[in-house]
Amino acid sequence: MHRFVILLVCLIGADAGTKLHDLFVSETNRFLSQCLSESSADQAEFDKLISHKIPTTREGMCLITCFQQKLGVQNANGTMNKEGIFTFIESLKPDSSYNQIKDVLIGCLTTGASVDDKCAAGSKYYECAINIGEKKGIL
Repeated sequence: MHRFVILLVCLIGADAGTKLHDLFVSETNRFLSQCLSESSADQAEFDKLISHKIPTTREGMCLITCFQQKLGVQNANGTMNKEGIFTFIESLKPDSSYNQIKDVLIGCLTTGASVDDKCAAGSKYYECAINIGEKKGIL
């Protein structure tokens, strides 16, 4: 049930407290070595992601995509897995940020859909979530 952690932690920001940050670190650490290797990224790229920085390198784009795929929220073809996303946010209904999170994710579902490259598509989705999250004041 801990799907979509990487994006939600970036969206919820400090108001959600340490619990989700710890969950994010825990979940991504399960895949960190594998995703760093698969994406040819380094620890600095990972550090940028957890600091809400939009990837600018191919390695960074592939790193966020790897995490999203391992967490079940992005399909192998680069499209977002709506069921995986909503399965995870369903568990967040008790959280006061639930409706804001839901609005952001719905607004970003098709972002990157026209991009043929799965790493670029994954990064576009991440960028959309960060940008809308900031506009809504939840970052």
